[in-house]
Amino acid sequence: MFLPLQVSGDTQIKLHSDVNNAGAIEIASRLASEAGVRLLVKLHPAETDASMIAEIVRLQSAYSFDIVAAHTTELIRHAQMVVTINSTVGLDALLYGKKVMSLGRCFYKEFDQARLRKYIHSFLVDGIDYFGSGEISTLSARNVFART
Repeated sequence: MFLPLQVSGDTQIKLHSDVNNAGAIEIASRLASEAGVRLLVKLHPAETDASMIAEIVRLQSAYSFDIVAAHTTELIRHAQMVVTINSTVGLDALLYGKKVMSLGRCFYKEFDQARLRKYIHSFLVDGIDYFGSGEISTLSARNVFART
C-alpha cells in the first residue's frame, strides 16, 4: 500500500480535508494491516517543516511502515492500493487502474474509469501534437482558449 504525503501546510490539507498527514498514516496503517500488506509512505518532496518530518519518523515506529524515496510512478505501479489525502498522485493511480482511497475532498474522489477518461479527454484538443514542436493551427488554438 502506498501513501504519498502532502506538504503539511498545504491548503489541500487545511481547507479540503479533515485528516492531516499523521491521521492519514494512522488510517493507511490500519488498512495495510487488515489487507496483510506493507505500508510505504513517501514524504512530499517540498516538505520543509522539520517538526512534521520528525513526527512522521516517530510515527514510523508506532505504526511500522517504511519511509521511501522511490519514484512515485514506480510506487504506484507496484502498489495494490494508494491512499491519499487530496494528492494528484491519486489521480495518477486511477490512470494505472489502482484502487484509490482519498481521505480528503478531492475532485476525483468519485471517478470511475469512464469518468476519468471523460475528464482527461475534456482537456485534449484535436489537431495538436502535444509532444511535437510544430505550429498549432488557428482553429486548434481557438479551441484551447475556448476551454479556459
